[in-house]
Amino acid sequence: MRKILLIWACFLQVLIITAQDKDYTEWYLQRKDVNIFVKELGAKKDTVIVIHGGFGANHEYMTDAVKGLTKKFHFVFYDQRGSLMSPTAEENLTFKKM
Repeated sequence: MRKILLIWACFLQVLIITAQDKDYTEWYLQRKDVNIFVKELGAKKDTVIVIHGGFGANHEYMTDAVKGLTKKFHFVFYDQRGSLMSPTAEENLTFKKM
């Protein structure tokens, strides 16, 4: 029962995050060993590239930090190799490939 509640809470959080982001584009940068997930917010000329904290995480926890700035800047979030939306084999997780 506890696992079901945890899964349900995570699902609701994803719905809330998705509902908050009305002006965004998602796409994949295709590489030969991994497809890198990319999310873009805002549409201004100056671009800010946002990199999350490393393997296993994803960019979503950082989107709230830029709310209110999307009218001034264009933000590009991407999920690094081996992250939730950019999975790859362990041999592709090297500093050189990053």
